[in-house]
Amino acid sequence: MIVVEVALALILLTGAGLMVRSFAELSRVDPGFRKEGVTSLMIALPPSRYQGFEANREFFIELTDRVKATPGILGAGAVTRLPMSSLGTAFEMPFTVQGLDVESPTERPRADYRGVIPEYLRTMGIPLIRGRLFDDFDGQEGREVALVNQSLVRRFFPDVDPIGKIIDMPMAGSAEIVGIVGDTRHDGLQSDLRPELYVPFRQMALADMHVVVYADMEWTRAAALVQEELVAMDPELAPTEITTIAAMLSESIAQPRFNMALLVGLAACAAALAVVGIYGVVSYSVAQRTSEIGVRMALGASTTDTVAMIV
Repeated sequence: MIVVEVALALILLTGAGLMVRSFAELSRVDPGFRKEGVTSLMIALPPSRYQGFEANREFFIELTDRVKATPGILGAGAVTRLPMSSLGTAFEMPFTVQGLDVESPTERPRADYRGVIPEYLRTMGIPLIRGRLFDDFDGQEGREVALVNQSLVRRFFPDVDPIGKIIDMPMAGSAEIVGIVGDTRHDGLQSDLRPELYVPFRQMALADMHVVVYADMEWTRAAALVQEELVAMDPELAPTEITTIAAMLSESIAQPRFNMALLVGLAACAAALAVVGIYGVVSYSVAQRTSEIGVRMALGASTTDTVAMIV
């Protein structure tokens, strides 16, 4: 029974070690954006008081401008769907590229749509790979532009430079690709990299946005500063979610962390039971052989030899 117990404990300890190693590797995965110092507030504009793209556009642009001007705030932006969040607007945007043939006449390339206020990418620390980022004039009439990530380039532009290409999108119209940005693991550290398409908020202003701020202060203070500006603009509005990127990253790996802790706990219990079992068997064996051990030592066996025999 002790042999079986030790064998099972060894299996559990091996599995726990592998689980710890896998979790450590998962924790080191680069999400593609800044992990610390970023606070997020989800704000949804009621359609009864904010009707149409123009009203949404004016509100969020003014809010982020006011927040950026606040002392201690290093950057502020907004996005239609924040990484790791279940709130916000998320959908696949079909598109075609002018001058390039599609693989199938009935299927168009698709990418995850991200409507952003220009400062969002800098605030989140999403790197620019090539080209340029958005500026405050992009998205206005006659300056429809878009950014694509590396996964989209690898998938749909394997042998073509996407910079300067014109893409056609439903609802968002035509836009020129002006830059390539880094990939982000939008649905969690375990998720695959997906094609992403960033469009200036001015081109299609939605009512639900995640406002993000990067600040050199406690996240609660940063959130309070944003709420102060929000109340100053509209006392009836309140964020539906206040969190940090670090907290969302931690939550995204909660299940693997729980599985690791559970397996490590079971392995530790099994190892403890095996140790107790071995000690009990050895103790009983020594008690049964007390007379024999005395005879051995009387005949000249040394203490070291006796202990080695028992061990």
